[in-house]
Amino acid sequence: MKNINVFKTTLLGALLATSCGLYANPLPSYKGIPKSDPKFAQFMQKNNNKLVQLDLTIKDPSEYDDISYGYKGVSPTFYIPPKGKLYYDIYIDCDKIDNPNAENSIQRCSPYVKWNTQTGRLTGKFKVLDKGKNGMGNRLFMLVAVK
Repeated sequence: MKNINVFKTTLLGALLATSCGLYANPLPSYKGIPKSDPKFAQFMQKNNNKLVQLDLTIKDPSEYDDISYGYKGVSPTFYIPPKGKLYYDIYIDCDKIDNPNAENSIQRCSPYVKWNTQTGRLTGKFKVLDKGKNGMGNRLFMLVAVK
């Protein structure tokens, strides 16, 4: 009888530890300047179809308009260094959140994605989707903003 109770207690403890471990796994995260970091493309490829936490600095002021407003109603975009002859485009998709009070494209992601135009800092949680090559031959990744 004692052996059965010890077995039950051990089994229960193992199940609880395993289930807590499953939910405690942190999201893959990246913090940095994607425009100057060739490893960002690898991060995107490695985490395709996964949720990630991003803290990016988009330093080039000429890219601010692309991030803030999108291009002719298309998703806000930024670019990262090419890998060999392959160029990359990163689109931010806010359709799942679609904040009705937004004044521009990137604000549709708020309050879950933050974009600071003064510092060029973009933070939030996204699902990475690899869309293959676009019409210009560049590799296209979508960052779908999530709550």
